[in-house]
Amino acid sequence: MNNFKLFCLHPGDAFELESKSRGFRNDIFVELNDRLYHLNIYDIVRLRQDFDTEHKDSGYFAVEANLVIVSEVTIKEIKSTIRNLAEKELYFELLLEVSDEKRKELQLTLIDE
Repeated sequence: MNNFKLFCLHPGDAFELESKSRGFRNDIFVELNDRLYHLNIYDIVRLRQDFDTEHKDSGYFAVEANLVIVSEVTIKEIKSTIRNLAEKELYFELLLEVSDEKRKELQLTLIDE
């Protein structure tokens, strides 16, 4: 299994509770094999709502880059999902990496295991 580090831009219980109720979180970053990935985390209910709205309004649905669907948008579930995906290294090879320039600008907080 590959080791990974999980980071976020907005640490704290209040933001996690809000993310769980909204069904998405777009401030999650994963470092794996010295590469950083910005993930868009959704639960299936929110993804379905966004799909229905966008499809109704524009006739199509454009999937966000680096989309990860979890059963519940909590740090515990995100960690578990990323741990499982990290075992399949090929998954991360398909994702867009954060550029070195952008990486230097980010103020990330490590999420403890």
